[in-house]
Amino acid sequence: SSGINAEYGEHGSFLSLLQERYKCCGCTAPSDYSELGLGPLPPTCYGKEGVYTLGCLPVIWKEIDSKSGYIILLSSGIAAFLFLAVLLTNFYIVRGHHHPDNKSLNRVTPSPISAKPLVREDTF
Repeated sequence: SSGINAEYGEHGSFLSLLQERYKCCGCTAPSDYSELGLGPLPPTCYGKEGVYTLGCLPVIWKEIDSKSGYIILLSSGIAAFLFLAVLLTNFYIVRGHHHPDNKSLNRVTPSPISAKPLVREDTF
């Protein structure tokens, strides 16, 4: 672990936590340590049966893939909520409810230009 921490600082501690939790070693394989010159394998690469043979990247991708249904469901829920919020906000603004002087919910006050009658009076 000291080789990891010396090379990556606090990120090395994170890698150690990943290795311990997911029972993996290195990014793609335990050989990453020797190939990158990080020194001997840290204690987090060892289990009861010896060195973990899987790298952490494939193990983590498999974990993410197993949770993809939940991620899609959560993302869809957030998107639906935001869509509904935009629709309701648009409805609120278009209907004029945002103006404090507007006492009517459904009535639009006509402008003086359009207040003229639309039907000729002599047709009655």
